[in-house]
Formats: sequence, structure tokens, C-alpha cells
Amino acid sequence: MRASYSFNQLFKRYYNLKVSPLFNSSFISNSFFIFVKQNFNLRHLTIPVLLKNMYVILLLLCNCRFSTAQTDPLEKIEAFYNKQERESCLEIYQGKDENLMQILLIRHGEPNLKKWGWKNRKAAKKFVHDYDSVGIIAFKENPICIENLVIDKAFHSSLPRAKHTAELLFDQKLQLVEKPEFREFERKLIKFINVPLPLKFWTGSSRLLWLMGLNDKHIESFKDAKQRVEKNARFLENDAKYNKDVVLVAHGFHNRYVKKALKRSGWKEVRKGGNGYLSISILAKYKEYTTNN
Repeated sequence: MRASYSFNQLFKRYYNLKVSPLFNSSFISNSFFIFVKQNFNLRHLTIPVLLKNMYVILLLLCNCRFSTAQTDPLEKIEAFYNKQERESCLEIYQGKDENLMQILLIRHGEPNLKKWGWKNRKAAKKFVHDYDSVGIIAFKENPICIENLVIDKAFHSSLPRAKHTAELLFDQKLQLVEKPEFREFERKLIKFINVPLPLKFWTGSSRLLWLMGLNDKHIESFKDAKQRVEKNARFLENDAKYNKDVVLVAHGFHNRYVKKALKRSGWKEVRKGGNGYLSISILAKYKEYTTNN
């Protein structure tokens, strides 16, 4: 790290570049491009300039070799989760590093209602209402090992299936915090002839047209839903800065877009839980610090 720090100072002194003390190969290759573009001008090429440039080239090459040799510190956490059996409860990584943050995104359990068959529009509309009103089918084994959890609270959406899931998962061992912002993306059935059709036709086509912006009258649009999720991702990230580990029990579409937002902020998915009921995806990141040089 000392070599990288001195290189930063040298680069800022000679080229007036504001650079971070944390390097990666992409930064170094870009810096090299800027360096060549600014300095290899034959009309201004003198012996002192050439010697100075050769020295910086050597530093660039050394730092590039150093940075590419570094291993991702989150790889050991990813390996910790990958070696666990999917059939057993998930043990949460508890390292000694106070700078490590983790966000657990848990999808709710299977709702306690029939989700197949042929239905006309009126019956399909009732299904959508019931889906947002029922709890879940109780699971036999807890998918997460709660014995080693060092957190004291878990967030969940205001929809009954997520709330019921959180209650069964943590069995009054954690404080449960309900937030309506974590609800699933809204939907309504398309207007179509009232004849029996597969239930998946009603739900699938309604969701597809909603994603296209053609079925969002009087409900939250896809654009608004994504903006809500962006705020939710920032909320979870800020909470993780103070509490290290954060747990959210929510929904499929919601959690998928929360993951996308977190990844854009530098979070890494160290455990891919999939999209099924009770799936658990985990994202990790180290706290960032700014250094004034």
C-alpha cells in the first residue's frame, strides 16, 4: 500500500490528477493512456522529460503488476457460502473485520393459496387480491441458522406473506420492522374477455404489459417502482454502515432490483439464492473511507 501511496503523490505532482489511493488495473490502464497522450509530444520531448516519463512508466508497470496480483477479499466469504449444503440451514459469515458489511435479501415463503388452474377475469382478479392478503405455508425447517446471528432486527414489507415469513423465520428472536416501501411491485389485471384462461396468462400478461408501461393506470408505474427500489437500496446500505449485517424479507421483483442497485454501488453478490420461495441472496462490501492527502 505504501508503494501505491507514493505513486499517487508522484502522479498528482507531475500531472495534477486527483486519484484514489486504492488501485485497480482499469485505473492504471486509463492513467497510462492519459500519461502517454499528455507527454509523448515530439515537439516538447527533451532528455529530462524523457527520463521523467520513463520513471513514471516503470512505476505504472510495477503498480499494474501489483494490482493484478491482488485477490478479491470477498472471495473467502463467497467460498464460505458456496461450501455450505443447500439442504441445510444457511450459516451467516461472522468474521472479525469490523469493516465488512452484509445485506441479506430473503424472499417470502410460499403463499397459502392455490396458484394454478383456469380462471375467468373475475376469479383471477380475486386471486390477485387474495395473494396480497394471505400468509404463507409453514415450512418444516428454518432455511437460515438463526443461532449465530448477531443482529437485533429484521426488516420486512407490509404485505402479509412477507410479514408472516419474517415471524416464522426469526420466532420473536429479533425485532421485526415493517416498512411499506419494501412491498412488491404493484400490478393489476389487464382488461380482457371474461372467459376461463390459465391463471398464468392473467398474471404473466398483466405483469408484462405493466413493465412496458401499458398497464399502470391508477397504480405505481415501473419507473416509479424502480425509483422506490433505489431509495430502498440506499436505506439498506446506510443501515449496514452502522449495523454491519442487515436482513430484509421482501419479494421477488423487489429484491431483484435492490440487488441491481447495490451492485451498481460496488456491492458483490457472495451468495446467489435464486428466485424461489425462501431464497436467500447475500451481498457484501467493505466500508469505504476517503483519505485527504
